[in-house]
Amino acid sequence: MRRISVRCPECGETIGVELNDSALKRASTSPSGLAAIVVVHRGHALIVYVDGEGNVRATSATSVHDARILADVVPVPSPRHPELRGLSKEELKLFAFCYGKAQLRVIAKAAGIPYGRARILAEKLRNLGYLKELRKVVEG
Repeated sequence: MRRISVRCPECGETIGVELNDSALKRASTSPSGLAAIVVVHRGHALIVYVDGEGNVRATSATSVHDARILADVVPVPSPRHPELRGLSKEELKLFAFCYGKAQLRVIAKAAGIPYGRARILAEKLRNLGYLKELRKVVEG
């Protein structure tokens, strides 16, 4: 396990984030090549996206209230790799964040796509066979 320093885009503070072997493995095996690490910090959640080597690829922040959605789905990728020519840039952008653990609201925010549109794109990716399922989750 190692500690990385990341600047929070919400408050500007530099945060120490624990990067463990599990996150690196998730990134290495994810179709997107990324893993998301969420750290609750000062009333908001910092989301750090790392690759399989532990390099920070992107960060975003959301309020803790926004992060606690009562019901959502987790897009779970299928083993089938997408045909790049067959998907739009928007579909590829969304799919890049799908690794089977993050909720669609978090993915949509990270990808800069409105949730409603992300939900439509996720359904399309599922119908095309790129997502194995949209697993329902409920938080309380």
